[in-house]
Amino acid sequence: MRGGTGGNFGVVLQVSYHVVRLPSVWGWSITWQAEQAAQVLELLQRDYTRQGAPEQLGYMMNLGYYNGQVVYMVQGMYCGPRDEGYAAIEPLLQIPGAQLVVDKVGTYPELNNYFEDHPYPLPQDLPDGICETKASGYIDKPIPQAVWQQVIDQFHRAVNPWSMVYTEPYGGAIARYPVEGSAFVHRHVDMDIVIDGCWRDEGERVKVQAWIDGLYDLLRPYMNGHVYQNYPDRTLKDFANAYWGDATYRRLREVKTKYDPTNFFCYEQSIAPL
Repeated sequence: MRGGTGGNFGVVLQVSYHVVRLPSVWGWSITWQAEQAAQVLELLQRDYTRQGAPEQLGYMMNLGYYNGQVVYMVQGMYCGPRDEGYAAIEPLLQIPGAQLVVDKVGTYPELNNYFEDHPYPLPQDLPDGICETKASGYIDKPIPQAVWQQVIDQFHRAVNPWSMVYTEPYGGAIARYPVEGSAFVHRHVDMDIVIDGCWRDEGERVKVQAWIDGLYDLLRPYMNGHVYQNYPDRTLKDFANAYWGDATYRRLREVKTKYDPTNFFCYEQSIAPL
C-alpha cells in the first residue's frame, strides 16, 4: 500500500478514500511532425518535469502509431480554468508545426474516458493472442536534443505498429514527499520512460526485444538504475535495489518477517524475510 508492491504481506480486503471535489478540468493534446519531436522532448524535460510547470498540469508524451504513421503527441489535463492551462502549455504551442488537436473542458471522468480514443487510439487493432514486452527506467539527467533524436530514429525501426514509447513526468507533490516516508523511493527524478513492444510469435519476440534493447541502451546513461515496481522486469539482476534501494529493502524485509514470517506470499520477485 505504501510502495512495497502487492502480494508480499497479505491480502487487502478494504480501502477507504477521501475524495476532493473537482468541478471541471481542461483536456488538451498537441501533435507535431517528426522534425520537431526531439525539440519537444528536450523542452518537456527541461521546463516541465521537476520544475517549471504548474502543479495543476498533468501530461504524458507518447510516441506511437496510427494508421501506419508515427504519431508525436503530448496530452494531458489542467485542473483549473482553460486560460490558465493554455498559458502553461503555450511554449509547447510555439514550437513550429504544433497543432492543438484536443481543446475540451469537462469533468475528470469524462475526459479520462475521452482520452482513451482521442485524438488517437494508441495502440490500435491488436490481433488476438498478442503478447507484450515492456522496459522502463527513471531519467534523472538532462538528455541532449541530439540523443532524443536518436531515440526517435530508433523508434522508427519498430517491428510492428503496436509499439509505444511514453513518458511519465515527476516533480510536484511526488518530489515533496520524503523518500523515507514510504517504500516508493523514486521521487527526485525527471520522468519515468516506458518502452512498450508487442509480438505474435517467437521470431517476432526476438526482434521486438532487440528493438527495446536498442532504445534502452541509448537512454541508459541518463538513468539512475531504478525501476518503477509496478512495471516489474524479470530480467533485472538486482530487482530489490532497482525497485526500492538497499535501505528501503532492509525495512521491507523487517515488515515481511513480522507479518509473513513463513514466506507464504512468495513469488519470483517477492520480498524475502530476514
